[in-house]
Amino acid sequence: MKSWVVLVVAAVAGGCGGFLIGKAKSDNKAVSSSRELQQGAGLMSGGDQGSGNVSAGPNRTTSTVDGMHRNNLRRELDTIKRDPNPINRFASLTQLLGDLSEDNLSQVLSAFHEIPMRYEHREEYQMLIYAWASFDPEAALKFVDENANSRSIRKNDLLNPLVASWASQDPDATLEWINELPESERSIQLLAGLMEGWATKDPYAAAEYLQANVEPGKDREKLAGEIASHLFKQNPNDAAKWAESQSDLGFRAEAFEELAEDWASVDPNALAGWLGDHAEEDYSAEAFQDLARAWVSEDPSAATAYFENLPDGTVKETGIYEMAVTWGKDDLGALGEWLNGLPDSNVTDQGVKAYVNRLAKDSPQAAIDSALSITGDEVRNETVQNLGQNWFRQDPEAATAWARANGVPVENFQSKNDTIRMTINGEEIEVPTGAANVDLITPGHVHQIQGSIEQLQDVGIVIESSPTVERVIDGVSVENELTIDAESLDGAAIQRSLID
Repeated sequence: MKSWVVLVVAAVAGGCGGFLIGKAKSDNKAVSSSRELQQGAGLMSGGDQGSGNVSAGPNRTTSTVDGMHRNNLRRELDTIKRDPNPINRFASLTQLLGDLSEDNLSQVLSAFHEIPMRYEHREEYQMLIYAWASFDPEAALKFVDENANSRSIRKNDLLNPLVASWASQDPDATLEWINELPESERSIQLLAGLMEGWATKDPYAAAEYLQANVEPGKDREKLAGEIASHLFKQNPNDAAKWAESQSDLGFRAEAFEELAEDWASVDPNALAGWLGDHAEEDYSAEAFQDLARAWVSEDPSAATAYFENLPDGTVKETGIYEMAVTWGKDDLGALGEWLNGLPDSNVTDQGVKAYVNRLAKDSPQAAIDSALSITGDEVRNETVQNLGQNWFRQDPEAATAWARANGVPVENFQSKNDTIRMTINGEEIEVPTGAANVDLITPGHVHQIQGSIEQLQDVGIVIESSPTVERVIDGVSVENELTIDAESLDGAAIQRSLID
């Protein structure tokens, strides 16, 4: 029984939500004039509140193009432009573009000319381009070339759905067009669209292309995720077979990890059943981490019981750590009670380390007292020193007293020149790693380091190249010691937690 763990109760609550074309986000911007409202607010913003002659109910025509009368087409267009109800506008846009063809394209384009081509309307234009490219990709591409960028919607925001739609019909022609582009224009977003569309046609051929043409790494993993997501939506078992069929172990690891991200959020119990047959394989390690984070948030009892019963090894050790990091944000007291019930072993050390790092925010002394019972000497000494240095920055007198009372050299707690060096768009930024300083970088300087750059791009921040992050102690770069987890992109600053 780990009676040494100091139990505290911490509650973290927060939430955000959104709805827009299958993505959990929306851009609600105030409109300053009634004229702009009449000319088409975004799907999620208010329509023309003064219009009383538009359809307000959910019932609308389901006729196909062949049977769609001109007045029905006009009604859908009118609803998109003027109805104050976002559900009605979305339904009309879906109906209209689902029936798009060469026969009614000119009328639809005429109506879109009344929808300002601004950033807040990008989803409407993305849907238009996706529908258009399904039957005439060359014309849709010409429209994008002539209208994007200069009219406040970035070209890549429209090229991605165009490529996805085109590839779902003719992946070979789409790939030929991409290969003819200058190398500087073959962005990861374009390849993501290619994989998204190609996966609907032949996911195995798409995977072969990735392995032959894209270097292993985060970009290839993200592209593999497009294939995994499509297969998972169709049938999780087919997605699992696809991941298991990959002969290249590096690519199999990427496929497992990306599939686990989707599966864990929907049915972690089923994911756990599948991963159980791969528990001692290196390629499954990151997939188990995804399972741990998602499952402990939904059902801590089931998640902890599952990982406790895994054989000792890296998967179990990292799973306990990931659960501790995630669970500690929501219920630190329950996490402490669970850790108390685990046997002392090196497998649980990383979980205790995550616990004390979170506890230190509220009680530095309780955290460092708990850290003393970490089993492994290296992990224990490193954790105690890091906690002591952070405590010394906040309260030198108390930290010094504790060090002397416990036989720890005081100089071990005295701060070194310890910084985070970040290079964003070629600009170097250094920030001290002290607890009081970890949230000083604004969204213009940083994004989620282990995620994609899309989140910042979605709020209008353009990252020209992947940021790099390193920890520097007394002028020497220390690799693989720093993880920055962006928790929010709302407001002026990104709040982050530092996990050493």
